Amino acid sequence: MNSICKSAAAVTLALAGSLAAAVPISYTFTGLTSGSLSGQAFSDQLLTVVITGDTSNVTLSIFGPDTPAINTGLGNALTLGSLLSTSITEPGLYVFNNQSVRVAGFGTTSQSDLFDVGPSAELATYDLASSIGPLSFASPFFISQFNGVSLASGGELTISSATGVTFGASLVPEPATYALWLLGLAAVGVVARRQSAA
Repeated sequence: MNSICKSAAAVTLALAGSLAAAVPISYTFTGLTSGSLSGQAFSDQLLTVVITGDTSNVTLSIFGPDTPAINTGLGNALTLGSLLSTSITEPGLYVFNNQSVRVAGFGTTSQSDLFDVGPSAELATYDLASSIGPLSFASPFFISQFNGVSLASGGELTISSATGVTFGASLVPEPATYALWLLGLAAVGVVARRQSAA
């Protein structure tokens, strides 16, 4: 019985490990911004863009071997202070990290780079598949193409300046991963309890 529990624990932990290899990840970009929303000027509004992907979709084939990127079906959420809560609808949304210049950012196939941050030594090896930051910057590395970006709520958003910029990424474990992890811990607990009772 003891060997069965050990085997069950080993298999469960191995399954949990394999599921954890491809987990959701959320990339968050923020900054205190000024610009225009559907032609109406605004200033000093906190822009937050959260883009979610799957770590198994990180690829080196889009921009080259030193620029990991994700470019397939990412969900996103955009808030602009109390003015707006929506998402970006431009096609081909991607997140990238150019390791050679230590700059991370996001963009679309129709608008190219929209919001880039850096440089930072921590971005020199960042692979987009793990948690990082938040990293802080005085201003964006690049935002000039964040111009007339289409929004799900209707209208367009243009960002002309930003300060107090941050970038971070957080892994988001799936419920199935938690369940397998807990099952593995329970099996290990049963084995330990039986060994201490013997």
